[in-house]
Amino acid sequence: MGYIKYAAIFVILFYSGRIIVADEIIADVDNHLVNITTEFDGANLIVFGALDSGDVIITIRGPNKKTTIRKKKHLFGLWVNHEFVTYDNVASFYFLATSNNAYFDLPQNIRDLYDIGIDNIEFNPVKMNINSDKEHSFERALINNFREQGLYREIHNHVVKLTPKFFRADIFFPPTTLTGAYIAEIFLVKNGNITTAQAFPIFINHDGIGAKIHEFAFSHHALFGILAIILALISGLVADFVFRKRS
Repeated sequence: MGYIKYAAIFVILFYSGRIIVADEIIADVDNHLVNITTEFDGANLIVFGALDSGDVIITIRGPNKKTTIRKKKHLFGLWVNHEFVTYDNVASFYFLATSNNAYFDLPQNIRDLYDIGIDNIEFNPVKMNINSDKEHSFERALINNFREQGLYREIHNHVVKLTPKFFRADIFFPPTTLTGAYIAEIFLVKNGNITTAQAFPIFINHDGIGAKIHEFAFSHHALFGILAIILALISGLVADFVFRKRS
């Protein structure tokens, strides 16, 4: 059922009018399905393709999620949550790679239209307890949090032209990557305009109970740390009890 849902998402995107597929560029990825196992320490994928002429921009967006950014305040010797902004439908992963100066050749309105570039992603706050003049600083904090985890990356001149007509780019999905459907969009840029584009899905999937523990550890790291300490204490007490009983 999960794959049917992901396929439906891709079909909706494909026919929404945002993506225009033409013969001027053909692209694909070397692996459309990445399985997260217990030993998962990230995954490297290769996007490759052919074009008639021009430059390439690659964007990959991950599953959307609700995210809250909080600012703490020092009160009576304790740090407590003070101000916050909650954003809806935030991409949990964003990667951009370009060949040559393709990004800088595009006018700003085109970057905004297609969410090309981290600074051009539109964030939607749905709940907050701050003044509107502070929204920008919270948005920057949101972006910086994703950057620090390696989930938001922007690398210019990262798309390698193997020949004038063939290209490739390496994309790394860090260990903190969430499971779900990802959409890769490949834009062909000529003379400061996007002439055509292609899109395809990438699926990050669970593989066994170890993968679920792995995702829980990264999604709820504070709680996971507390549980790990409690389990360690229980294990220590059990071991001590067994040792005393045997002696």
